[in-house]
Amino acid sequence: MENNDGVACKDKYHFAIVYNAYTNVAYGDCTFLSGCYNWDTCPYIHYTRVPAINPKTFADMIKLPKQLEQAMTYKYGNVEEAVREIASEVKDGREYPAQWINTDIMKFNFRVIGRYDVIMIDPPWSIHMKLPYQQLSDNDIGNLPIGRLQDCGIIFLWVTGRVHNKGIQFLKDWGYKYVDQITWVKVNQINATIATGRTGHWLNHCKETCLVGIKGSPKANFMLDKNSIVEEVRGTSQKPDAIYGIIERMMGPAARKLELFGRVHNLRAGWLTIGNQLPGVNLVEPILKRRYQRYL
Repeated sequence: MENNDGVACKDKYHFAIVYNAYTNVAYGDCTFLSGCYNWDTCPYIHYTRVPAINPKTFADMIKLPKQLEQAMTYKYGNVEEAVREIASEVKDGREYPAQWINTDIMKFNFRVIGRYDVIMIDPPWSIHMKLPYQQLSDNDIGNLPIGRLQDCGIIFLWVTGRVHNKGIQFLKDWGYKYVDQITWVKVNQINATIATGRTGHWLNHCKETCLVGIKGSPKANFMLDKNSIVEEVRGTSQKPDAIYGIIERMMGPAARKLELFGRVHNLRAGWLTIGNQLPGVNLVEPILKRRYQRYL
């Protein structure tokens, strides 16, 4: 609607999520759909049909079903704000320059950034080494509201050896199905395998693992790339450039792409990067700029 001069689509049915007090989006859709017997207490996601709305005038809002109006108010505070929020989820299909937000992710209001087709996360897992950044507990990372950032999409989660199984559990907790993993084999400048003994408790670790999870049925170009990367080690916690190519080929240029716990070396066109070691705030996408001003 927002990209069509405020004219609502009249040719198709549209649906909105019903947010009840018990709704937990991480659970996914209720398999009973509109025939659920426990509508008021069921924690799964339910939907209700939305009538055509002109977001410029909001004149048709008074025609909304009472249940939908209450559900919108529950999440957004008021119906007018809800319609603007729904309209802001529309993708314009353009690839923007690199965008970033310098913030403490543990205190960040994730409503600011909306939803994304693909998410990559490199959490500061707690390990036995001293690092030039704050390490977080497993519980802090697991409690992040990642599930709110995607209704349907793909997630890439970097894990250390200690938390490999815990990372898989976190994906499930956030509403994803663990489907694969990418292995990065670390090499030096002459393409020899790194084996310095700096990481690992029993064996020298010369690789890192990125878990892959899927929510819903995302449109993606599967089977294009291999599940392994052989690339040179660079800065502390700096991941291989090849991972971005894999993701971008899989999801396409129009996909909304988000990276959490990123730093300056992670900034990349087509991506929004969030972390606490970035140079201020740089937002270009109009919808994202409006959301940032609205919620912060």
